[in-house]
Amino acid sequence: MNFTICDGNVTVVRETFTDFRAQFGNITNITNMTNALNDVAEMMATAYPLSYSCYYGGVEAETIFNGYVSTATTPKQLMYNGLASLGAFYDTVYYLNDWRA
Repeated sequence: MNFTICDGNVTVVRETFTDFRAQFGNITNITNMTNALNDVAEMMATAYPLSYSCYYGGVEAETIFNGYVSTATTPKQLMYNGLASLGAFYDTVYYLNDWRA
């Protein structure tokens, strides 16, 4: 979830920076100057959500990775997960076989 927010904020910063460069490159009138300053304000407003979501996205990924590692290294947990998934496998085979007939 947090990586989605992180990616969205990166996109906002990228687009805002591109717009800022275009406005700043042609700063001969007050409208372009105002737009450039608005772009700076928008980039600054995006800084906190960007850093927060990217950091906690990494923390979430680490937690999930550690869960997979602990499952893969514990034979009892691995067997439980395999047996718990047999129901879905049985349903798939049953319905595919029923559909074919």
